[in-house]
Amino acid sequence: MLWIVGKTFSEFRKYLEDKGVDYGIFWDASLPLPEDVTAPVVQMDFQDIASLNQQLDSANASDVTAIIVAGYENYVLPAAYIARYFGVPGPSIEAAHAATDKSIMRSRFIAFDPALSPDYAEVQSWEEIEEFMRTHSFPVMLKPASLMKSLLITKSTTTHELELNYRQTIAEVSRLYDKYNIGQPPKIIIEEFLSGSMHTVAAFADKEGKPVLIPGIVDCVTGQEIGHNDNFLFSRTLPTRLSPDDQQAVLDVAAKGIEALGLTSCPAHVEIILTAKGPKIIEIGARIGGYRPRMYEYAFGIDLQQIMLDIAENKSPNIETSADRSIAVYEIFPDKEGAFRELTHLQELETLPSLRHLSIKADESSAVGRSSLGYKASAVIILGHEDPAQFAKDTEFVRENVKISLSR
Repeated sequence: MLWIVGKTFSEFRKYLEDKGVDYGIFWDASLPLPEDVTAPVVQMDFQDIASLNQQLDSANASDVTAIIVAGYENYVLPAAYIARYFGVPGPSIEAAHAATDKSIMRSRFIAFDPALSPDYAEVQSWEEIEEFMRTHSFPVMLKPASLMKSLLITKSTTTHELELNYRQTIAEVSRLYDKYNIGQPPKIIIEEFLSGSMHTVAAFADKEGKPVLIPGIVDCVTGQEIGHNDNFLFSRTLPTRLSPDDQQAVLDVAAKGIEALGLTSCPAHVEIILTAKGPKIIEIGARIGGYRPRMYEYAFGIDLQQIMLDIAENKSPNIETSADRSIAVYEIFPDKEGAFRELTHLQELETLPSLRHLSIKADESSAVGRSSLGYKASAVIILGHEDPAQFAKDTEFVRENVKISLSR
């Protein structure tokens, strides 16, 4: 029987139930259990990694034949322990550590091929940051080793800015690690800034660690590129505008990164910057990337969730395309902290022919702000259309007009 590790969303549970898949959940005991969960549930304390085997000894979990992570990467490491306990396919504990700790990840990339990664250092004090800067130039990136969604990731162009960002990170990092149940001690890394266009590759690693690359590369635009002093992903778009040669270079680097981490029997969400000197990897998550199932199904007719199930059960997946449409996902953030007032141009947005999904996450007067300060998106917009001209017109409207308005 398939078992999901950690938090799982109602949309994915419905997907499994519609397909008639028997499943259970090793649920994160720190989270409330939704009332609509009808599958077998085993409550687990994932923050106490050392006691997982003991917890599993007393758990009422039977017929565990496959393990998946259908949520955030903070469940990747517990899933590796559970897979080892039951002797089912999954990433090794060492590979799971590498996929959830950017410091270990960087060291694996550089050992495999120095061209895969920017130079970096793990830092525990301002003095260590100063030491790094003696041999590196601005701009640089400062980031927690194990948070998601661009939380606390900052770009600095001066020493003064870097010191402010470091102090802000130190002040918030422990709180956010606790809030998102990371289950590992907070770490901070500093690394070279990569100049270029950002792209992601959807991939999987089979039981032997061979990369399975999914057709289609996602083009991403960051908050920095649209004028925000923030590093969130503003948009994700399929199909790519990259040339065939650049697409192949990106895919080749993605495959090398998967091999460098030693991933097996799991998804691989590969984030890459295409620089003037070639592609370099930002990070690889041992999970399906955010919004990717919806994007790949609509754009290409590829079912990433079914591929995840096939990989977990050591089956050969179907990665053939059967559609040719355009899709874009937008995460909308304000450019400063404040109280949410509204999403501008809402009425016009709701009538766009390409609109496929709109979710306003913030309530009126709720606190919103930049991802670098620990906030999540205030709104999510998904556009999709089979007519490239209509799609281009509607995406331009969103880029130019839709903003977060704050109360004065």
